[in-house]
Amino acid sequence: MRSGAVWAQQAKLLPSDGAVEDSFGISVALLGDTALVGAWGDSDQGIYSGSAYVFVRSGAVWAQQAKLLPSDGAASDLFGGSVALSGDTALVGGATQRRPGVILRLGVCVRAERRNLDAAEQAPAQRRGGERLLRP
Repeated sequence: MRSGAVWAQQAKLLPSDGAVEDSFGISVALLGDTALVGAWGDSDQGIYSGSAYVFVRSGAVWAQQAKLLPSDGAASDLFGGSVALSGDTALVGGATQRRPGVILRLGVCVRAERRNLDAAEQAPAQRRGGERLLRP
């Protein structure tokens, strides 16, 4: 939060199940009162399978709303390596050819996987952990 020329920390976001090797915060997207945070080292679906967390702000308090995992996650996907938000849509990318990205629709305490991105839908430079950008 900025007041004039001075920046002050408003909150510290931490995952409910974080571990040292998760790389929580490797990518961050902020849109209004919603933050999407990547953790490509998370190992819930295999070593370095990755995940992303949704945080929502109510007043001055940020709370974790969801943990996002792909339905077909596997070791070394590095899911969460890049994240983007636009409206109620989140894009979570991985840094491997097998896991180029997943588009998700966010809702109140729920998420539904919309579809996987095919590597052919991305420019060659984006296929391995490149930045993702959503346009309204």
